[in-house]
Amino acid sequence: MAGYVPKKTKIAHLIENGWTDIDKIAEEVGSKRNYVARIMRGGRTGRNKAAVDWETVDTALGILCSGEEAAALANVSYDTLEKRCKEEFDMALTDYIKEKQTGGRECLRRAQYKLAIGQGKAEKVMSNGKKVEHQLGPNPSMLIWLGKQHLGQQDTVEFEDTGGGATSIRVMGLDNE
Repeated sequence: MAGYVPKKTKIAHLIENGWTDIDKIAEEVGSKRNYVARIMRGGRTGRNKAAVDWETVDTALGILCSGEEAAALANVSYDTLEKRCKEEFDMALTDYIKEKQTGGRECLRRAQYKLAIGQGKAEKVMSNGKKVEHQLGPNPSMLIWLGKQHLGQQDTVEFEDTGGGATSIRVMGLDNE
């Protein structure tokens, strides 16, 4: 006794044996005419592939979103994003994410540096609705943070025993290590 044979296989077998009338094939296998026609043209019969909006994905990754967040913004699953990345760019999604996030990190670093040295600009909306742009001065907090990150600077903390069980703490400022 033969097992289950998919309709697609039955249709292919009939076509191989010289059947050409779409209506007769559809009737023979109990299928719809358009399904048989699609198989005869060599077309796919499964679900259509989900399209990925790569512009949305790139924008999301450029502002340092995770792969999962980028997939959600593009309305596809993370698995679909992985598959399409491999198919369309012949690279792993993790490599694609790293590549696209690099630009976001560079932009963030540039903005932080400009803010730290006082090249930043701010826009204020006045009560009459008019926008006014003004130059920002140096940002000491950003300068300190960048110094710690890139120049090896750190806060120097001194502890001093003042006797009687009390301890004095004095923060000195930034030192290079």
